[in-house]
Amino acid sequence: MVKFICRNPPNTLSGFVQADVPDETIDQVVADFKRGAFDDCNPTVRLSLNRQRFQGKSAELIRDALNVEGNQAPFLLIDKSTTNSRSVWWIDQWLDEKMNESEKTGWIADNLEKECLEQKERILLKVKVPTLEAPDFYTNISTGNISIFETIPYPYNPHALQVPHTVYDWEHNPPQPSAAIVIAAPHEYEVSSASQDLRSFLMPNGKPPREVFRLKKEVAETQGLKNDWSADVRPCQEQGMPAGSVKFSQGWDV
Repeated sequence: MVKFICRNPPNTLSGFVQADVPDETIDQVVADFKRGAFDDCNPTVRLSLNRQRFQGKSAELIRDALNVEGNQAPFLLIDKSTTNSRSVWWIDQWLDEKMNESEKTGWIADNLEKECLEQKERILLKVKVPTLEAPDFYTNISTGNISIFETIPYPYNPHALQVPHTVYDWEHNPPQPSAAIVIAAPHEYEVSSASQDLRSFLMPNGKPPREVFRLKKEVAETQGLKNDWSADVRPCQEQGMPAGSVKFSQGWDV
């Protein structure tokens, strides 16, 4: 039986519903987030949606309430526009709180801080993102791949409408989930040393590998995987797996 090498359990991203939206909107938010998170493919984040707690409250009041509780994590906010736009608000942190962190560098952050002082108003950092892209946005923000200051529109008005910050073309060229790492027994995989299968790969020494591996087609299909050739293969003595088992990557069939 094929075994999956799982990443750490997925993190949880909180979401709150600000407006009285129809059930269909909530269902669409949940479905879009799951699709964007590749929920069936070992996701890194899952959405915890609370429909009642902050209904009718502004993003600023919600941010303050959570901060008082010691919860300074970003969250998603569903408002009336979500129904038609299929997008949500990413609510980050107050600008003055963010300026105390290491990511404060950059002319946008500096100018925002100046405006905040001039207007004598605390500025809440928030950006509109397609619900499909909220999981990827979460991952990039939490790992430091991007900063909130790189995504907010500038000049920045915290009270203005925003066009969703879109990265991918989900209709014509959707992103793909990270490949699965599997451990397969000898009867579950096949090996090739044919030149036509090796020429797509180069090892660190600049030469093609001696062999490539993949799951047998019927085995891959039962696991929701593709069976493309893989050169990153290692012997594996996993408990419960027979001798000759190997570990390698396979793409998800999505």
